[in-house]
Amino acid sequence: MPTDDNSDDVRLAYQLLTSINKDELSRKVSKALMEGYRLAGSPVINLSSNKNVYFAQAVVLPKFA
Repeated sequence: MPTDDNSDDVRLAYQLLTSINKDELSRKVSKALMEGYRLAGSPVINLSSNKNVYFAQAVVLPKFA
């Protein structure tokens, strides 16, 4: 893993994955799990005041879990 914090290749310890599409969120979460992340808490579904539905799932690297 690169040590340059300005690099796009540095993996974040925590990520909040979001989407307006549950299938897209599933793909994002699956990719993160394959990259070594672990789930952090339960998924969230939010209905906004403008009737849009948002899906979210937090993931963390194991050494930060």
